[in-house]
Amino acid sequence: MRSRLPVFFSLICLSFSLSGQELTNKDASMESWEYSYPVKKVTLFDSLQVAYVDEGQGPVLLFVHGLGSNLQAWYKNLDSLQLTHRCIALDLPGYGKSDEVRHPYSMHFFAATLRAFIAELELEEVTLVGHSMGGQIAMHTVLASTENISRLVLVAPAGFETFTVEQQQWFA
Repeated sequence: MRSRLPVFFSLICLSFSLSGQELTNKDASMESWEYSYPVKKVTLFDSLQVAYVDEGQGPVLLFVHGLGSNLQAWYKNLDSLQLTHRCIALDLPGYGKSDEVRHPYSMHFFAATLRAFIAELELEEVTLVGHSMGGQIAMHTVLASTENISRLVLVAPAGFETFTVEQQQWFA
């Protein structure tokens, strides 16, 4: 029998769109992309520049994109939710306008990055919203520490899948 972890879910109607600028590897041309919102950067771990947008006022929604995406995936959500919430969407390290790092890109690394991001911006009562790999990162973040995180919203999160032996070989 599988154990059940206590998780607090909030339901929010989310419209998700991809900008068509999906890449599996960071590309130098990403820095020249025109983002619709002003991009800010914060330095984490002494040298890692993480790009983000921060729009609206009110309760904090922190959006985490999935694999091969970037913060632009959340634009439709930011467009409407910024009217009632402070909406922050970030480019994970190695994506969009954030720096690449010489560090294993693992769920633990990304979760540590999110915790450092929340601390650096002094965010409280955060609703963490993650899509796909971003959902898996959000889960790792909450399982490591719920400090300053009040809600978790998962949109088609990765990490719940089970694979047959044959399917597992596809990933090897």
